[in-house]
Amino acid sequence: MAMAMDKPEFVEGNVDWKGRQAIRNKHGGMRTGLLVLATFGFENMATLSLAVNSVTYFITVMHLEIAEAANSVYVAAIRNINLPLPEDPSELYEMNKDKEAAVEAEFLPHRDVFRFLDKAAIQRTPEGQLESPWKLSRVTQVENAKILLGMVPVFCCSIIMTLCLAQLQTFSVQQGRTMDTRLTDSFHIPPASLPILPLIFMIISVPVPDKIFVPLARNITGHPTGITHLQRVGVGLVLSCISMAVAAIMEVKRKGVARDRNLLDAIPGVTPLPISTFWLSCQYLIFGIADLFTYIGLLEFFYSEAPKGLKSISTCFLWISLALGYYSSSIIIDIVNTATKGVTKSGGWIFCFFISFIFFDFHFLDLLLLSSESRFVMEVAPESIAANPSEAEKHVYSVWAIPPDDVIVRLKKLMDGLRSEFGGPQFEPHITVVGAVSLTLDDAVTKFRSACNGLQGYNATVDRVVIGIFSQCIYLLIHPTPEVVEANIHCTGYFGYNKSSTNYMPHMSLLYGDLTDEEKKKAQEKANVLDESINGLSFPITRLALYETDPKDKTLKSWEKVAECSLNPK
Repeated sequence: MAMAMDKPEFVEGNVDWKGRQAIRNKHGGMRTGLLVLATFGFENMATLSLAVNSVTYFITVMHLEIAEAANSVYVAAIRNINLPLPEDPSELYEMNKDKEAAVEAEFLPHRDVFRFLDKAAIQRTPEGQLESPWKLSRVTQVENAKILLGMVPVFCCSIIMTLCLAQLQTFSVQQGRTMDTRLTDSFHIPPASLPILPLIFMIISVPVPDKIFVPLARNITGHPTGITHLQRVGVGLVLSCISMAVAAIMEVKRKGVARDRNLLDAIPGVTPLPISTFWLSCQYLIFGIADLFTYIGLLEFFYSEAPKGLKSISTCFLWISLALGYYSSSIIIDIVNTATKGVTKSGGWIFCFFISFIFFDFHFLDLLLLSSESRFVMEVAPESIAANPSEAEKHVYSVWAIPPDDVIVRLKKLMDGLRSEFGGPQFEPHITVVGAVSLTLDDAVTKFRSACNGLQGYNATVDRVVIGIFSQCIYLLIHPTPEVVEANIHCTGYFGYNKSSTNYMPHMSLLYGDLTDEEKKKAQEKANVLDESINGLSFPITRLALYETDPKDKTLKSWEKVAECSLNPK
């Protein structure tokens, strides 16, 4: 009797944390309880950090209370619901860009989507009189609200994707318990370990998109990432549909084997079917690749589309959708069983003790239909609805100081002489004041105009001909006088740089090219020969120009002037 009571009771298909077969009366208990408590604690810490960041954004960045920041645009739009929208969007309320350009204020252009929210920016009081944020919002605040609203369809589609994964993980374990778990005579696949297969396939496949898919797609589409973020998500949803179809086919195959061997009522884990559990890896392989495309696409999409102040916590949208997907998994089972209990003897498609009598194949087809509907939503929802105007149509711009016409003629003659021997692309003579800023065209022009309004003309003096390190191999070093440095500080302040002159080296490029050190030395000597009096040349700067300067274009043929302004006289 004592021996019978002390005999260990093994739990089929379960192992302890060292991989040994689990014993019911030995494992679990306090160890399991501590693990659950630790997991719960870390989850609460993550929730707390998210809440703190949200509070910081709403109060510090938006200068509003939490409820006010979250709802003011929508409440203001509802309050103004009866007001007619102006035909000209410029009549909507916004701060003065020229006055606020030098401070950290975000400005977003108006878009013709979700026009009902524009009513929140209709000003009913005289200009200059303060209005409650519950009645009046800036255009930028309205556009941020549009961005968040436009992200909702994508957010909901990602919930469906996670729901399918949760169902696949749950039911595949039950299917695996009825199948042959042997890979070899000495190696068995525990059915409970099957959900790790998508992660394994995902880890193995991670280099594939960046190393193979993206370069090929980039050559076809010309897009820097090969395809857009939403297209990545769309590819993942298509693969999710295929995975559900494969899962349904595998269930039909499994049931067929059980029917042929008269094992429909076999007890799982006791009488295995003569079909390998490894066949279930097919659906997991496809879903793992689907996860790879979808999760990467969603992370990049939510980060790029989120309003500027929410970018640091924008990835939480993905994890929230994952949580809702797993939570919805339990709800969908109840819904399916309730809807089908009248057409089955067991009380529903997914309600029966014997696995082979459960209609997993029908349910997987149901999930296939659900995934197809979410893919359709992604297809018909215009990408422009969710497009963040602060991220769209950005190009690289630079601000150049333009020499007088007579100096330009002299410099072009010098530059042509260098190119005739050493080659290289052709470009206009200039002194870089602000370099390589990624902005939309409207934003770049606005900041450029604002910077010009408060800047006076100044003098520039050539110090000497210098050899460069990179492709900018020969240039004229400009003496960093206080007025030259001040021009840089003034302009960079309007373009969002920190007001510091530590790294500013005023210069005028003469030759671009990939030259050896010996060739650069010869080019430097030839520059001094072609224009012996270039060192010490002094000239006035009375014009600034805004140029689009794509750093990827080594030919410089796409570099073009966008705007020009004259500086105030001294």
